[in-house]
Amino acid sequence: MKLKINDFGSSLNIAEFNFLISELDDLIIEAPLKVNGELKKGTDLLFGDMYTVSGTYSGIIKLECVRCLKEISHPVKGEFQWKFLEPKNYSTYIKSFEQESEIDSDGYEEAQNGEIDVTEIIRQQILLDLDFYPTCKPFCDDDSEIEKYSSNGMDQRWAKLLEIKE
Repeated sequence: MKLKINDFGSSLNIAEFNFLISELDDLIIEAPLKVNGELKKGTDLLFGDMYTVSGTYSGIIKLECVRCLKEISHPVKGEFQWKFLEPKNYSTYIKSFEQESEIDSDGYEEAQNGEIDVTEIIRQQILLDLDFYPTCKPFCDDDSEIEKYSSNGMDQRWAKLLEIKE
């Protein structure tokens, strides 16, 4: 879903949105993601009009257990908040940085073509919130891959280094 920031009049400063996502790049969605949020228009003293997109999402995605490689259902639930500037204000924001500086957590994104892609925000937030190594809950019973690659002996590549030490 894309929100058009040009639809904001001078009197309208908040717009609420609710929608379902059934497809996202890089993710397999098992049950549609429910998204509830709002778009607020505000003013940054240095950069002019800014837009804050915030809300919540929840749903179920499919992942692969890293131990047994079985497909698992993984519930996802979280909050998001991103800040955007119009292209002319965004270029001023970028120019305000020194040659080497860090962007803090209050950084801004650019609203491209007068639109904010909420679906992309949700996709990025889910990817950031996912476990690095998803497993069957609470414990995966399959140790076959671990047993297959475990060895009680010394790796011969390291044995020569130990001889040098002695």
